[in-house]
Amino acid sequence: MGQRTLELSEMQELVASCGLRDFKQISYDMATAIFVKGSNAVKKQKQVMRFEWTKVCPPLLLHNRWKLQGNKLSVEGNNFYPPNHGRAKEHGDIEHKRLALCIAAYLSPFWRAVVVAYFNDNPVTKKPLAKRFRGADDAFAKAMSKLPANRARLPLKVKPRGGLPPKNASHPPRPSPPPPPPLPPPTPPPQLPPLGRLRRPKPPVAGAANHAGRQGGRAVVGGVNRVPNAGGSQGWRGGALPPPARGGHPRVAPRPPPSLPETDIRIHELASVTSRLPVCHVAGMRPAPILPESTRFSTFPLGGVAMFTLTRMEKQLKVVLPKKVLSAAMKAVEVGSGGPIALDGGAPSDGGGDEVALQIEVDGHEPLRCTAASLAAMPGIYRYNESHEICVAFFSWMRLLLSAVATSFPPDLYDLVGTRRSVAEVARLVMISVGKLVMTDTVWQYFSVGDGMLGAMVGCNLYGGYSILVVEVLMAGQRRFLTNGMLDAALVELREHCMGLSSASAVLMTNQSASFIATFGRDVSEEDARGKMREVLGVSPSRPYVRYVMLLNLINKHWISAEVLIHSGTINVFDSASGSYSQQKAEAVRRVVLFAEEASRFLRTTDASTPTWEAWNVVDVTTPRQPNDYNCGAFALAHLWCAVDGRDLGSIRCVGDHIRLAMLYALVERGRVYDDARAEAHAAV
Repeated sequence: MGQRTLELSEMQELVASCGLRDFKQISYDMATAIFVKGSNAVKKQKQVMRFEWTKVCPPLLLHNRWKLQGNKLSVEGNNFYPPNHGRAKEHGDIEHKRLALCIAAYLSPFWRAVVVAYFNDNPVTKKPLAKRFRGADDAFAKAMSKLPANRARLPLKVKPRGGLPPKNASHPPRPSPPPPPPLPPPTPPPQLPPLGRLRRPKPPVAGAANHAGRQGGRAVVGGVNRVPNAGGSQGWRGGALPPPARGGHPRVAPRPPPSLPETDIRIHELASVTSRLPVCHVAGMRPAPILPESTRFSTFPLGGVAMFTLTRMEKQLKVVLPKKVLSAAMKAVEVGSGGPIALDGGAPSDGGGDEVALQIEVDGHEPLRCTAASLAAMPGIYRYNESHEICVAFFSWMRLLLSAVATSFPPDLYDLVGTRRSVAEVARLVMISVGKLVMTDTVWQYFSVGDGMLGAMVGCNLYGGYSILVVEVLMAGQRRFLTNGMLDAALVELREHCMGLSSASAVLMTNQSASFIATFGRDVSEEDARGKMREVLGVSPSRPYVRYVMLLNLINKHWISAEVLIHSGTINVFDSASGSYSQQKAEAVRRVVLFAEEASRFLRTTDASTPTWEAWNVVDVTTPRQPNDYNCGAFALAHLWCAVDGRDLGSIRCVGDHIRLAMLYALVERGRVYDDARAEAHAAV
């Protein structure tokens, strides 16, 4: 992949044509709306309902890594996804999206027209972005201060300082209060009589105190030899209850509030951990705690030196707002600022120099203050928690396979696994290969090895630059439903395997088989299904196929596979969990029969010897059975590998987790082969 640089003058010319001052003014909502506008234009021109974003990406962006002059951030074709797309989270944040969008507008007249048309329809009428004090403007380059460095850093909470009053005070200082009067001497303890003269005390009589006062003696209240209070400000002044005894329980101090849930490192650093640290390091970290739902916030204007101080001090922030509170806080800051929050921390100002800051209040703790930059970093903490959970689940599943030291893969599945190592050794190799990568790295991207320097272009023409990231491998390496991303990559490898076989077999991708069954959660009509089938058959290489194999998804909950044998009139349906989703399965099988009819009719146009069948024989294969509810995709894929080689998976003893591990290992190893071939092609240029 080549390296290209976009000049600043060309970028400035582009943003000026859109009425912008800087391309960073393109917010999340703006980028999403621009992609939607471009998507609608593509669908209208091509008259399609669905397309791959890599097919509408400019080729120079798809095959090169671009960066802006003077900027370290680089983008490529994988970053050209809408911000709300399912793959957007794994292909960079909004900074990558808007830079890729601007480069696409620079390279492609189509995307330039889309971007300019959007800003013509939605001009940016807000005030310019507020100036930032680090890496943005030189507004304070000539500012000087005579204060020492330790006094220039103002704390967020200023405590009162002592010292002499000012000379120009309008009122004289108040005199200090007089010292408190000395305490009276303690009362000596009473003399106790000898033990032999102790008697049981008589119960107190009502009015005894008054009666004793008239007799001239001392009144006793509440017990034997109890000395009454002598009065004064230090003692008890009588009443219905006696004073507490000196030997009673001490007053209990109030219980301190629970400690504030803080992250191990600062949130500005934690938000980018998954794009900087390897997977093994992320798995060894701890998830970030979240503040309680009772957290409150308030906004207030701040500017000048106070805002500069807060901007520097908030770099130490280690708390994260709950999702609902965070959403409300971002809306409040947007309303107070008069525009959306940029993800780099900038926010529109009202032209008076003040910006909107946020105060966070948690019960029992001192308030915390931050700016819009901290709010923009907090969604990255939630993404970190999700990534950490995925990494931990991946390594937990792999450690279970490491214990299978004496277990090996069946010899009949050698083509699927690609090695004769034991299960534990394969698991260890996958853990090492994936653990040293970053979650945004690419594990597998097809490269036509036999085409040399044109391998990347051939792969792009065949599969649109499709690639598998580390995060998809991590999600596949645990107890969860297999997605079509990993299965499509495995089907590509199955196509490569079929190229060397004597009998020609056609392998359909998951989107091709889904196009005549259900798309976007809606069933496809029979007339539209026939049109999609002809389209799929038309793009297949012209070969005398004897077999068509495909994976079928049932309402995004279950995978089955099918094999269409043209010359025997047989359709084998492989289902490792027979009895589940019977209605959806019956509808999918009817569409497979319809596809078999269209395929035989299509082959008959080039080969007159293709037989004609009045009825197709549908065989339901339900062995082996999966013991869990998440390995249906692995069994369905293994059925197809065995079918193209003329084997029966039902006669092979296999474990679903081992088949899944074999698929991961094969993709990781093939991805390394493609990377080496790609590096050799680049070195030869």
